[in-house]
Amino acid sequence: MFSLKSVSALCGMAFPLALSLSPAFAASTAYPLVINNCGVELTFEKAPQRAVTLGQNSAEILLLLGVEDQMVGTAFWPSEVLPELAEANGKVKRLSQEIPTLESILAERPDFVAAQLAHLLGPESKVAKREDFANLGINSYLSPTLCTANHNSGDVHGARAEMWNMDQLYQEIDELSQIFDVADRGQALIADFKAREAAIRARVSTQANGLSYAFWFSSPSPEADAYLGGKNGSSGFIADLLGGHNVIQTEVEWPTVSWEGSWPPIPM
Repeated sequence: MFSLKSVSALCGMAFPLALSLSPAFAASTAYPLVINNCGVELTFEKAPQRAVTLGQNSAEILLLLGVEDQMVGTAFWPSEVLPELAEANGKVKRLSQEIPTLESILAERPDFVAAQLAHLLGPESKVAKREDFANLGINSYLSPTLCTANHNSGDVHGARAEMWNMDQLYQEIDELSQIFDVADRGQALIADFKAREAAIRARVSTQANGLSYAFWFSSPSPEADAYLGGKNGSSGFIADLLGGHNVIQTEVEWPTVSWEGSWPPIPM
């Protein structure tokens, strides 16, 4: 469950600033565009006009790229949209605050579906599988962060042997900007993120605090166990970026941890 909000807030990103940087010169997309996405070859004859996003991260990337007029639906929003994207987001239909149904997606007649999480669009997804859309002639795109996770770990969210890094976000921004023929906006956004990440690293290197962090994503109910960020997910990256470490040391991406104890033990 990678959160663009977490990283963008950490980097202090402001949407108007990102797109007011010196223009990033990138060639217009030459269609047909062929992209290999998580082992699936996708061919785009033109930019999508009726995109649906499954996951807040996927939606916010497209909003940051300024293609809200080509979006017909979004679903799965764990938190509020970035304030600077609220107006653009208001133009896009919210299919579901949580997990949508396949029927609600198809009702919008999408020509493109982008997903953030495996349980929203993956082999074990109860929403849809990529072949469901492929059989209808609809291209589907998975966040590259999913391509590097081990989905045979026994956990629905997978596990990571190596830490997530910003290159995976940059790849996603770059590929989506090419798909929608806004590569210049994509490169400007990537340049903004890189500059802010570098500034944070320079500041933290002189102020490393060695703090330990725990990242709570959600719980199904007040009585249920908590989903916490594993050591190699985006939350582990943030802890490392801040000069500290994630107290959860499992490679599982989003393990469930009881409130009474923890797994593995959290040092006090």
